[in-house]
Amino acid sequence: MLDHPKYDKPDMSDECIEYLKEFILQSTSTDHPITRILEFGSGGSTLMFAKLLEPNGHIFSIEHNIDFFDRIKAKIPRNATLQYVINVDDYVTSFINNINLIFIDGIRRTTCMENSINRAPYIMIHDAEREEYIPGFELIANSDYEDISPDNINLKVFYNEDIDSK
Repeated sequence: MLDHPKYDKPDMSDECIEYLKEFILQSTSTDHPITRILEFGSGGSTLMFAKLLEPNGHIFSIEHNIDFFDRIKAKIPRNATLQYVINVDDYVTSFINNINLIFIDGIRRTTCMENSINRAPYIMIHDAEREEYIPGFELIANSDYEDISPDNINLKVFYNEDIDSK
């Protein structure tokens, strides 16, 4: 079942996928291009981000589910690093330096949000309609991040212009 072609596409709405693509591609013409992404929870989005970051960008994806890890590992391109963590505490505290964007789409999202503060200029959280994530959103918003989330897309986007990821 995990080899089904649907797993090559991010498990999100077409509108969310298009927004993310445009966001990454448009960033290349700004002072803060997205070139290094840390992703909590691998999947089709890992493959999409890797393709968007070619030829010089890199995605670091952290996964706790061995089935997803094995499925994505077999398809991972050269500009992606996939890390499997057994201990969930390691999952939420795994960070790479000089990250432009942290994309949270795995387990323990509120803890991931808390640990992401001041580590990257952009923090994005998928499936943002879930009420259990509100405390994490409030933590980020109270930490000098501006909520720049798009309307009508199930994605929360925060930006802090004072964080230098270079």
